[in-house]
Amino acid sequence: MKRVYNFSAGPAVLPEEVLREAADEMLDYNGTGMSVTDFKKSVENAAEKLEKIEIKDEETDIVCEKCGRNMVIKYGPHGKFLGCPGFPECHNTKPYLEKIGVACPKCGKDVILKKTKKGRMFYGCEGYPECDFVSWQKPSDKKCPKCGGYMIEKGSKLVCADETCGYVESKNDKEQ
Repeated sequence: MKRVYNFSAGPAVLPEEVLREAADEMLDYNGTGMSVTDFKKSVENAAEKLEKIEIKDEETDIVCEKCGRNMVIKYGPHGKFLGCPGFPECHNTKPYLEKIGVACPKCGKDVILKKTKKGRMFYGCEGYPECDFVSWQKPSDKKCPKCGGYMIEKGSKLVCADETCGYVESKNDKEQ
């Protein structure tokens, strides 16, 4: 038999047993008849049984300037970074530079993939700020046969970065 309470008298503190009974009578969204307390218990049991996933650090050949160990690639809230495996004794960190395997057409250092503040990807020289090379399209290591400038990849084509030159070839010609 259900109890009937009169709540028209104004706000009142409900007894805990009334709240518990009301929670037990509520059904989940699927309509399976599982009470809220049973659902909460099953979620807690499932959380205990789940495996803990641990991301392993990748070791690099870059040496830490402070302690001499090889730095590792770590994952943070803003992406990858290089950190010393000797943490907490050594707090040395560096930004992770993703090299694309192409030499900078201006200075010869590696071209790396970078991100703007808004998250847009672009290509820039590893030697920034001494070298000011940047490109929205991926540069290629091939030189333009017409003008001698660098080529960029646009879809399945290699295009001369100098718009006045206008030289275009397919990537398949590069691979042969």
